[in-house]
Amino acid sequence: MIVDAYDTWWGKGRSYLCRMVDMLHMGLVDEVLFGREVVTRIPELADEWLALRSAGVAGDHWGDPAALQDPGA
Repeated sequence: MIVDAYDTWWGKGRSYLCRMVDMLHMGLVDEVLFGREVVTRIPELADEWLALRSAGVAGDHWGDPAALQDPGA
């Protein structure tokens, strides 16, 4: 998750921050990036994603188009 709007998360505050922490604890996101951190962290993450894909450990849905479909459809 990328958090960019300064006013939304600093100004309006805690409820948004609590939701982000909840999403981390629920496993809905692996990492939350704030502001300028995106500039340095996204290239690092992209390298990790490419390495995982090359190793064949890219997750449950990579390379399986059927897994991307809505199971309720």
